[in-house]
Amino acid sequence: PPTIEATPLIASLQADTGDVRFMAFYEPGTDEIRLSKVNAEKPTDRDYELWLIEADGTPQSIGVITNTDSARVTLTADYIAKINSGDTFAISIEPLGGSPTGAVTGPVIAAGVSTSL
Repeated sequence: PPTIEATPLIASLQADTGDVRFMAFYEPGTDEIRLSKVNAEKPTDRDYELWLIEADGTPQSIGVITNTDSARVTLTADYIAKINSGDTFAISIEPLGGSPTGAVTGPVIAAGVSTSL
């Protein structure tokens, strides 16, 4: 049978208003999403958290993002199997260490749909 080659995904995460922006990149075969903070600021007593939103609309935490210009978030095998072109990624501002409930508790500051390269 023919093999289907997985293609890298990219997403531009932006605010509905304002100039907050991140870029997310996922290359199949790796266990991480690479993020670039293009323009964003948060309070020092908060963390950024990355979320995957599939077709059902329920945000699932991928992990806390360091407050640097570029970051890497390691994916579990479950997330590696889930990520597809057309999924939405979002970033919220959460308490230090991430959401205490497993759900988004802070404001979502940027979101974007992934597309194949």
